[in-house]
Amino acid sequence: MQARYRLYRRSNRSHGTYYAQDSTTGSRESLGTKNKAEALKLLQAKNDAQSQPVLSRELAKVYLHTQDPDFATRTWLDVARLIDTSYDGNTKTRFQKFLKSQPVRRLMARRLIETSASDFLSVFSHPRAGVSTNVQLRILHNRALDLEWILKPVLSRRAWPKIRYASRHGITREQHEAVLRVTPNKEYRIYFELLWHTGGSQTDIASLTADDIDWGTRRLYYERQKLRSKGQGHACLVIGKALEAILLQLPKEGPLFPSLGTLKESKRSNYFWTKRVKAGLPDGIVSRMAARFKTEQVSLGNTLIGEGEDGNTFFILAQGQVEVLSKGAHGTNLRIALLSDGEFFGETDIVSDKPSDVTIRTITPCVLLTLSRKDLDALLAEQPSLAEDFRRAIEEHRELQSTVNRYGERNIDLVSGFAENVEIPETFVDYSATPREYSLSAVQTVVRVHTRVSDLYNGPYDQLEEQMRLTIEGIKERQEWELVNNTKFGLIHSVDPAMRISTRYGAPTPDDLDELLALVWKKPAFFLAHPKAIAAFERECTWRGVPPVTVDLFGTPVIMWRGVPLVPCDKLEIKGRYQSNQWLGTTSILLVRTGEADQGVVGLHQTGIPGEIMPSLSARLMGLDSLGVASYLLTLYFSLAVLTDDALG
Repeated sequence: MQARYRLYRRSNRSHGTYYAQDSTTGSRESLGTKNKAEALKLLQAKNDAQSQPVLSRELAKVYLHTQDPDFATRTWLDVARLIDTSYDGNTKTRFQKFLKSQPVRRLMARRLIETSASDFLSVFSHPRAGVSTNVQLRILHNRALDLEWILKPVLSRRAWPKIRYASRHGITREQHEAVLRVTPNKEYRIYFELLWHTGGSQTDIASLTADDIDWGTRRLYYERQKLRSKGQGHACLVIGKALEAILLQLPKEGPLFPSLGTLKESKRSNYFWTKRVKAGLPDGIVSRMAARFKTEQVSLGNTLIGEGEDGNTFFILAQGQVEVLSKGAHGTNLRIALLSDGEFFGETDIVSDKPSDVTIRTITPCVLLTLSRKDLDALLAEQPSLAEDFRRAIEEHRELQSTVNRYGERNIDLVSGFAENVEIPETFVDYSATPREYSLSAVQTVVRVHTRVSDLYNGPYDQLEEQMRLTIEGIKERQEWELVNNTKFGLIHSVDPAMRISTRYGAPTPDDLDELLALVWKKPAFFLAHPKAIAAFERECTWRGVPPVTVDLFGTPVIMWRGVPLVPCDKLEIKGRYQSNQWLGTTSILLVRTGEADQGVVGLHQTGIPGEIMPSLSARLMGLDSLGVASYLLTLYFSLAVLTDDALG
């Protein structure tokens, strides 16, 4: 076999340097010697490396092992541990976070001598790899080079991805006020106000104590932790009227922020970041974008977005229904979703140049609100400052999506399988710093009974008892309506958007209920549906030849589907028109998992209240008036909570 490299000398003179010329590419590489015998040995080694790469690598290991016994076994984790010992404080924390991140987890177990460029490129291609990954990996790589634990760079200078830092800026007054509007926690609100007025860092302000305030000289003293090691960390601020109003709301002794001061820096910054994203785009952008939307009426069977085409329009479905299709393994269109009134699509296409990966087609006549990319670009071109705010909001939203799961919670870092020298990641389960508080709702009424009626007409029925019984039945009916339809805690309004589906053809079919069961698949307790919806479902089952089973539930016959009962409830309202003494239109079917142990839907009530006649229901005599009428106050306290999003669909 012809050798790939041949010996070449740039000059015919005896002192010229020898080169190896690649016969395939024609490139030349200096051998770094003027001695012909040494040059021939090096040339032979390069040719052997091409013809017998495995043998050459093993021989290299033997040679290197003689000089450095640990050379062949060192991993990138060994380099990282050496760097880690030289860091302290926040720098050490950031580096340790980098080592536990998903992009570099496999690389840490990789031996240095076996590392190739593809290993580094796979790190950069990971969806969670960002600027910090690029920076920290460069530090790791350069330290290995400095120690001569690797003999040449894994990636050439040009092959490294460019470090592109996001633009940084302080928030504006409007953005600050928007953050306060979406921050219900009082301590956090005061904390954000103090950050705004002092310009201090989040950690410095969260660490303030009452001793840092000198009311005699009206000065606020604190130490900047970032500059403490340089002896430059002392700061002093004059307390003005605005700052005084904020400080007077804080504790008079001890830490000014008792809860915030105990949190990790990442937890505080993540909360602020979340509130910035939740605060959304500035009102100027939102109002201008709303004005650019156009109303379009589209007939049945029109394709709105084609798979593989560049999507350039954002759609809001005001009325109608569309299907989302994707090509399967055999090239046929498969329906993967149905969208109906109030839902939207195309939001990623309008800000991305990637072709659409789905086809969206109307299956009913539709009324759509549309915003094209052309109109959006024209809007942003009019106001360059708005364009920067819009781009920044998109970047923050995408970055937030890459760090949380579908429920907006921080991903739990895990490692599976077994590999040598891989550290087990540290993690924590995310929780809400401001959890939702449920207040019990109340249904009240006053029952007025004349004493003459209750004294003389108590046979054969006790008038007071019957008045109470019928009133309590009315209260229970109202309670049932509130549990289903209340806008704050009712079941209809508590369903997560990701847990909603639309029927395929109008009336509920077995396919629709199967799809709902696929969402609430962990111990579903029962379906809740209007009697008319249940009748429509039974007709569909009969037409398909799969009549549902009827069982006895608390003395009432109900039908079951897949072993889950369909409980009738006329409080699930029918939206449509009233004709011939009945409502015609659409309604909803709910699938519920119940119980605190199963993280389902639980009822809330208060027992032991004064005058209690039933759990959480009290009856109290208010007194007699001058006409001899007795008044009784009936009060029922109740509410419900959906413990997890997948408990209700």
